Amino acid sequence: MKPILFALAVTVPFLAGCEGMKARQQDRCQTADWVDVGERDGREIGRESIHMQGERYQRICGDMFKLDAYTKGVQAGMAKRPTPQGR
Repeated sequence: MKPILFALAVTVPFLAGCEGMKARQQDRCQTADWVDVGERDGREIGRESIHMQGERYQRICGDMFKLDAYTKGVQAGMAKRPTPQGR
């Protein structure tokens, strides 16, 4: 009986924590300014990784992810990247 109670005592808080994390992610998805997110990613992430990052946002946020706004931001962010000296 004690092992079952122990398993429940460990599992229930873990599941509640996961549910809380999911709710926080959904809140972020809902309130995100996708142009700003894209601009930050465009400045900071390598070209090859931006597509993967967009797919990640799509998977996490579903319909709340705004691809057009994100893409617009990425383009603006990439334009603001510093250029290497001597080129």
